[in-house]
Amino acid sequence: MTEVFSTFDDVNKAKVIIDEGKSSRGFGFVEFLTNESARSALNAIDGQMLNGKNLCVSYAQVL
Repeated sequence: MTEVFSTFDDVNKAKVIIDEGKSSRGFGFVEFLTNESARSALNAIDGQMLNGKNLCVSYAQVL
């Protein structure tokens, strides 16, 4: 995930969610400094392939 989002400016932080065995659960969160940067990254990356898997990028839902 870091390799994909590192090409965008204004990444504040990124976190891959891992399970108890220290394996990736297949999702994570990226925080950008501006809404515009987040929108640009979402539009550019959503639907792209990474390691043979289709990336689904969306805004986090607040519960």
